[in-house]
Amino acid sequence: LAPLGLPPGLLPLDSAGTTNLDRQFEAVRPIQGTGDAPISESRFRVLVEKPFDSSTVGRPELEPSFLTDKDRYRGTGGVLRDAADELDDDARILVMTGSEIFEDGLSAAIETVAGVDADVVLCRRANFSPAGLWSIRARCLRRVSGVGYADFKEQVLADLTDSRDIRVATLARS
Repeated sequence: LAPLGLPPGLLPLDSAGTTNLDRQFEAVRPIQGTGDAPISESRFRVLVEKPFDSSTVGRPELEPSFLTDKDRYRGTGGVLRDAADELDDDARILVMTGSEIFEDGLSAAIETVAGVDADVVLCRRANFSPAGLWSIRARCLRRVSGVGYADFKEQVLADLTDSRDIRVATLARS
């Protein structure tokens, strides 16, 4: 469905060509680099299904990188494991679905998740419905196989319940 081979999160939302990814980058720009924000030292990586010309999308000042799965059938857990390879064990990976929009803004949602010190933090809305945002420490992903398919919610998360601190953070508004 994506014209010109763009991933759905990079489809224009208005006549100016603004994408949902642009809106998310705009939301984090004010707190990125402030030094006291949870993402002040973050690198932005956007996982996409297949390679595309990324020179015209995103916010270059945030230095996003666009990555593709190293294997066609990795699953979310496998993709996260691959992304965590170069990270320290205590690094937290923040994951957000490409179409997610937060009523209080992305920075408020990030601060909510960052305020919970756990190995895995799942985010829900005030009405208890799931929000497409969670964080996981890189060390939790070391258990996932480097080859094959691994679904995060059905396989990886289930495997972590016996040995890791998993919590749910609730957004102030939904």
